[in-house]
Amino acid sequence: MKNLLLLIIFVSPSLFSVAQETTTQTLVDKSTLSGKWLGSKIKLQAGSCQIMGKSSIDIPTILELEVSEFGFIKIKEYGYVNSWNITNTLMGEVKEDLFIELEEIKLVQCGEETRTNELKLKGNFKSYNGKWILTLSGIENTCPQWNCKYEYQYELIQEASLTAK
Repeated sequence: MKNLLLLIIFVSPSLFSVAQETTTQTLVDKSTLSGKWLGSKIKLQAGSCQIMGKSSIDIPTILELEVSEFGFIKIKEYGYVNSWNITNTLMGEVKEDLFIELEEIKLVQCGEETRTNELKLKGNFKSYNGKWILTLSGIENTCPQWNCKYEYQYELIQEASLTAK
């Protein structure tokens, strides 16, 4: 009886497959990831400086992705504060396993000093119940002399997958 029970436990996961999220898809045309993505960006205080008097803010976000079949990616980010505005332009690469690395270099103001700042985001694309989801995260060290660091967390869904049947 023990041998039979062990056999059932060993075999059962393959017999009863459960719908689950997929992070790697062997034949995904990366250019199909292009388009509008809707969701939010959470900006968290990770150092000494607050964000508009708070420790975190949740910003409605739209990303417009341009992805080549080879995985090169350019993203225009729109954030909503009082109106929709382009807030960032990120560039990077989508790997074969749908892992994504992005980078943005921009000027920031630290008191009287203007300096170059680099933001690196990492994340991945996942297919879940027929919808594409993009998650990204990273830490920005805006003004190191004052320990002003912020953590960013994005979660977005591809607009086209919302209307797909």
